[in-house]
Amino acid sequence: MLQVYLNLLDTQEDKEKFEQLYALYSKKMYKVAYQILHNRHDAEDAVHDSIIAIIDNLEKIKKINCHETWSYIVTIVKSRAFNIYQRKGKRSEREAREQDYRNYPCEQQESPEDAYLYKDVTTILQELILELPYPKRQILYLHYYMDMTFVEIAKIVELSEENVRQIAARSRQKLEKQLRERGITDGNEQNQ
Repeated sequence: MLQVYLNLLDTQEDKEKFEQLYALYSKKMYKVAYQILHNRHDAEDAVHDSIIAIIDNLEKIKKINCHETWSYIVTIVKSRAFNIYQRKGKRSEREAREQDYRNYPCEQQESPEDAYLYKDVTTILQELILELPYPKRQILYLHYYMDMTFVEIAKIVELSEENVRQIAARSRQKLEKQLRERGITDGNEQNQ
C-alpha cells in the first residue's frame, strides 16, 4: 500500500519524507481510528482518508518525529474517524477515549528563560484547549499551532470555511473568558 501512496508524490524528497512519516505513524494512526470506530475496516478507511489528506498537506509538516507533527496527524485521523462514525452512527463522541499525545517531544525553539516565563500561562492554555470538544480543539490547534488557513482546515475537518471560522471565534471567546476568570488576562487583548 505504501507504494500506492508514494506514487501520489512528485519529488523524491517528498517521497522520503512520507516514507518516514508512514513508518513512524501508520500503526499509531490505526490505533487512534480504531479507538473511535471499534471496527477494523472503518479504522482502515479513516487512516486511508487521513493519509490522502496528509499527502495533500505534506508541506505543512516540518519535522517528522515531534509532538507538533503527531498532534497534526491525530487531528486529521480523528476528524476522518468521527466523520465515518457520524455517517455510520456507531457510538457517541463522548465515549471515544482521549490519549495523551504529549510524549512526542520537539526541539525547543525558545530560550530556557522564555520557557520558564511562559510555562504557566502556556500550560493553562493547553489544558483549556484540550478540554474543548471536537472539532473546536482541532480547529484551534490547526490554526494557531500548525498555522493553517481556515480554507485548509475546512478541507481537513470536512466543514465549510464559514463554519470553521465561527467555531474558531466562539472557541477563542470561550478561552479568553476562562483566562479572564482565572485572572490571567485583563480582557484588553485583541482578537486575531
